[in-house]
Amino acid sequence: MAGIRHGGPAGAIGADPVPADKIAPEGHALNPDADARNAGDQVGLRIGRLLRYINLPPQWTTRAGSGFDTLLIEGYQYPGINHNLDQATRCAQYPWKELAWDQAHCRYLMGLYYGTWPWLREFVNVNRLGLPAIKLWAYDHLCLFGWPIPLPTTDDRSFIY
Repeated sequence: MAGIRHGGPAGAIGADPVPADKIAPEGHALNPDADARNAGDQVGLRIGRLLRYINLPPQWTTRAGSGFDTLLIEGYQYPGINHNLDQATRCAQYPWKELAWDQAHCRYLMGLYYGTWPWLREFVNVNRLGLPAIKLWAYDHLCLFGWPIPLPTTDDRSFIY
């Protein structure tokens, strides 16, 4: 099955990251439908609903019906392009706040791409949510750019921009 991989402790099964900007429910800020509806764009509204149907089948909205042990979600659009950390935090909470997943089985995939990406703040904000795992995409950038390790757990240090 495409999009499913084996990995993690005790052979945990998980799905590839689900982009939150494609699956948020109608009327929510994370939803492309809301922008289309506000602009009166009926075609955009239908496309947004189709993207949700394709990217998040109804049985994946709960852990019990999904067949997966964990749900890994990413929302690169929010911190990396929009530079909106509130949207990034909401994206990380999406599985247990707006779907029916329990927090213990949710994971967040965050990006590390370029100097203006607010990744340290994103990490601190998502870390405060208490997720069991935050995965880093493009970990080699952390090493290549010489960004600080260990990662901060609070924002009381001056190097967080």
